[in-house]
Amino acid sequence: EQLAQKLPVGTLVVGRVLNLGSGASKPSLSLRMLDVRGGEFDGAISFDALHTGMVVTGSIRRVVDFGVFVRLHGTEKLDALCHSTEVADTKVKDLAGAFKVGDLVKAVVLRTNPEKRQIAISLKPSRLLELGEGDEDEDEDEDEDEAA
Repeated sequence: EQLAQKLPVGTLVVGRVLNLGSGASKPSLSLRMLDVRGGEFDGAISFDALHTGMVVTGSIRRVVDFGVFVRLHGTEKLDALCHSTEVADTKVKDLAGAFKVGDLVKAVVLRTNPEKRQIAISLKPSRLLELGEGDEDEDEDEDEDEAA
């Protein structure tokens, strides 16, 4: 309801297309000021701009036995590793079954290694919730449950 009040149907907004997805009928868009300023893309996020606790989005690039590699959106083609222990709050036995190349994800930067230009991220929902970045779908479900 709050979103409908802030953005009534017909409101003109400026956004950035993040991904067309496989169906191409529902593109992923970003309205965040970090991604768009003044109606134009404000440039790529550099490695040096990444910091611990930063929430990022990306697409799965590769699934391996020890984790998943994610191409971070809005960056200068930076890939991050999410170790298998950080993909979920519970153990995931089959990473290849849980993640597919191209899947969109939201993550938290755990650490960066400037010498090796490595980025470690977490996909754990609990880490996102700690930062107030929980899944919007879950919030809607909770609102429906409270109304019942």
